[in-house]
Amino acid sequence: FELIEAWGVFMCGALHWVTFKTLESCFVILAFDLGVETYREVPFPNLENKNPDQFTLTIFEESLCMLYYDPFIHIDLWVMNDYGIGNSWCKLFTLEHPKVIRSGMDVRPIVYSKSRRDVLWESDNKVIWYNLENKKVKTLKIANLPDEFNLSVYKESLVSPEFGFSCDG
Repeated sequence: FELIEAWGVFMCGALHWVTFKTLESCFVILAFDLGVETYREVPFPNLENKNPDQFTLTIFEESLCMLYYDPFIHIDLWVMNDYGIGNSWCKLFTLEHPKVIRSGMDVRPIVYSKSRRDVLWESDNKVIWYNLENKKVKTLKIANLPDEFNLSVYKESLVSPEFGFSCDG
């Protein structure tokens, strides 16, 4: 396997990477299950004739998500509806806004609005709403936001994020 992306995406107890399977000349998502410490392949969406350097794997709405960047044109967002099932990939929507797309690979969907008409995106250390109907962008002004940041979706839990982890040797 040849890694396409350096950073793994965590979902369903495993880290996932976009890889190229050299023996079979095809792209796959390689998952490393942290519980049993084994690798498995997760089917890749059917995106024939696309440049692998234009894929990014992420999580959106608790689903494995693949972003395909067509530079200066659009970003397609694909989600895997049933984890591990190859034919469950579907194109959810397309982001079409030159100002956002020109920033390239630093664009990431975060969450839908309550109405599901807008999607919150992180783009070049900015937070934006993108309206799916009229394709307009609204940049959010957030007081005291650092110059560089990463947004994450918080999921309430009774388990401490520090549970079971130690920095001691």
